[in-house]
Amino acid sequence: RSCLPTHFLNGNKTCVPCSIMPLCSECLFAGGIVCRKCISGFMMANNECTAVPPNCAQPADEVVCARCEDGFALTAQNTCTSCQAVAHCEKCIMRRGVVSCYRCENQLGLTRDRQCEKCDAVLRFDSPQCVCGAAENCGNCDASGTACQECFRGYQKIGGVCVKAKCQVENCFTCSDRPDSCMVCDSDYDLTNRDTCQHRCSGQPQQGSFCKETASRTYEWANCPFKPEEISQMLMPCVCGEENNCANCDFMFQNRCGKCLNGYQEKMGRCVECAAGFAKQESNGICVKVIIPEEVKPGLSAGVIVGIAVAVVVFIGLVVGVVIGVCAVAKRREPAPIAPEIVITAD
Repeated sequence: RSCLPTHFLNGNKTCVPCSIMPLCSECLFAGGIVCRKCISGFMMANNECTAVPPNCAQPADEVVCARCEDGFALTAQNTCTSCQAVAHCEKCIMRRGVVSCYRCENQLGLTRDRQCEKCDAVLRFDSPQCVCGAAENCGNCDASGTACQECFRGYQKIGGVCVKAKCQVENCFTCSDRPDSCMVCDSDYDLTNRDTCQHRCSGQPQQGSFCKETASRTYEWANCPFKPEEISQMLMPCVCGEENNCANCDFMFQNRCGKCLNGYQEKMGRCVECAAGFAKQESNGICVKVIIPEEVKPGLSAGVIVGIAVAVVVFIGLVVGVVIGVCAVAKRREPAPIAPEIVITAD
């Protein structure tokens, strides 16, 4: 005779409920009662039923957790810590002992530093991708908060759905997160500091030279410029040892940068950090100018402008009329001039 998993067969060949053991739901008899599964909210640890760690979705074999519930991250100690360590974070993981958010609450976007903020009304290359219900690839949400109002950078709306936009950069093998920004160029082409692709120069470069496009659309090595107006036109970096993003080399140390390409700032002969007003794109590491458009105020219609002009003219006319009227009244109230007295005397 055999019993259900929730019972065990005792020496009298009788099925006895496993519940006679505290917190046990499934068991067997092997020289004694052995619990195989605990009731909900408890787990087996050292042959006993122990409470599942708080906020644990998948207990492990010992008094640890293998997976946490949504809204919590699994720590190195196999415990669960709240994603709310990052404000408004819905889902997260632990990275180097720190909570790292990867999904925000609805109508919020995840920034580069893994913080949850409001979605940008004007989408820039560094705008966060917005959470709008089940909709994907949103730049910001519609009024309901469940669909995309505008698409995330690099996506376009087709049939109400945001899909990956076609790459628009010539000679680009793979665009980044924007259709006008290249990440990997075709063979024989190099990535410029403006997210475009330029044909590679032939031959080996010399220190202090850069690959330049000529007026005839050919490409050759040229001396790196020093004039600011010429530096501003550079698309490719100057060769200065192993350094990157140089506009020219240091006079004393040719393996260091003298000046940097536009978008970078020079520190100790290196051009690594972005200059003020620029931000580094995650896709290709290029420092790109951050353009934040000024708030556009609604303009006045032609009818309103005409109305204002007419009102101004009428107002001026009224003022002039009042002034003339006041002057006329004042003139009438002036006393009549007194005729001079003529005195006639006898000689």
